[in-house]
Amino acid sequence: MSANPWDDAEVARQQRALVDQQLERQPWPRHFSALADAVRATNCPGVVLEVGCASGYGKEILDRSGVPYARFVGLDVSTPALAIARDRWPDATWVHVDTMAGHRADIVIDGCALMHVDDWRRHLAGLCEASRRWVILHRVPIRDGTRRTTTSGYGKTFPAWEFGAADICNAMERLGFQACGSTPADGDSVTFTFAKPRQYATYADRAYLPKLRALYRSMERHCGPFELNVLAWDGGTHDAVDEWPNAYVDHADDFLRCSPRLALDQLPGPPRSRIEHYWTCGPQFIADVMEGTRQPVTYVDADVMFHSDSEPVFAEIGGAPAAVFPHNFAEAAPWPIPTRATHEQFGLYNVGLVHVADRAVAEHWAAQVRDWCYDRVEPVPIPDRRLRYGDQKYLDEWPARFGAHVVQHPGANLGPWAVHTQPLETRDGVPYFGGRPIVAYHYSGFRELPEGHTVLTRPEYCVTDEQARIIYDPYLEALKP
Repeated sequence: MSANPWDDAEVARQQRALVDQQLERQPWPRHFSALADAVRATNCPGVVLEVGCASGYGKEILDRSGVPYARFVGLDVSTPALAIARDRWPDATWVHVDTMAGHRADIVIDGCALMHVDDWRRHLAGLCEASRRWVILHRVPIRDGTRRTTTSGYGKTFPAWEFGAADICNAMERLGFQACGSTPADGDSVTFTFAKPRQYATYADRAYLPKLRALYRSMERHCGPFELNVLAWDGGTHDAVDEWPNAYVDHADDFLRCSPRLALDQLPGPPRSRIEHYWTCGPQFIADVMEGTRQPVTYVDADVMFHSDSEPVFAEIGGAPAAVFPHNFAEAAPWPIPTRATHEQFGLYNVGLVHVADRAVAEHWAAQVRDWCYDRVEPVPIPDRRLRYGDQKYLDEWPARFGAHVVQHPGANLGPWAVHTQPLETRDGVPYFGGRPIVAYHYSGFRELPEGHTVLTRPEYCVTDEQARIIYDPYLEALKP
């Protein structure tokens, strides 16, 4: 983008005066509401980066609309406009740049810069590179096709573009972003919302296929857009998953041909059980998915189900190299339920959800479980003097070793081991835990027995009838064919 004629104090002053008048109108101009609605619809209270922020009124629109976000960063080529923004909102970050390189955010907003750049396709690529998830193209002038033109305002004439909607959507799709919504802004302009699909990975066999199907359906409701990568341990699971539109399936036989060191007869130590073998292969499968997609991957156990939008959790994780989800065992209890003293030996963090953004973390984990991964607690050989358990206890070291984020959301990966620790209730059909919507629940230990009988979880978790009604009845319904 050329710094001329935008880097003009009179242009910044006139634009700010116009915006101040518009902000006091009731109702607001439609393009103000369009921006607020688009950001709110992401349900992602993360870092917002606005490219072409001018004097910062995009932040003011979000603030006045009550749209939550973690931090606001504005980029622009106008020194005078940024000076106004810094004076009015010193709590935000305002940067004079003509490139997005080096900046990352959960939500990237193009504040009308797209129509004024020289190379609009290159500009879109920069927006997508800066975004961890969402791109909002605000007030895009839409006509029958894409062509060069000019606009006038504040006593000046500016080079500009008019776009065909298909050209914008096709360009974003090539960059890996799916169209998620659009709303009229003003005149012929439209505010578009795009999202990069999140990558998930899991594994399952025929015994877990009903649970995997329930997981997938819950992701369709609460995690879109997404892609679920499945390591299938038998042909029936492979063929079933292969029919799902947002799933990619790899047969375990093919996986093991590519990773022969993970074959049962090639692993060190005593023979491993079937489930221990699954645990052993999981981290390498995550690393392989990361290599293929070049994206962060969130591992999710097949017996997890999502109950509400996952975006608040990813907003909390931000750009961390990895994230782990605490068990949150009770410190103490008047009756025999899991506590830190009794169950922390199995790991500080639960392996039902694990987020990895740095492939080196997954590779390190894969090497560890290849050397040792058993369904028992035992000490690590001297000199480490630590305990290990399955694939899970290795996560204990991630915050200190890799800078992994420890997720604080109490319902991010709730399980029966912690369901007693905070109030559980239902609001408008959504289960809440500790006053926040449950994002995902790990149905560890759930089994369906012959003649319609079910075991909700392990007996030591002491799930009450009320807890079963709130959190397990929806799962029983989801498991129906």
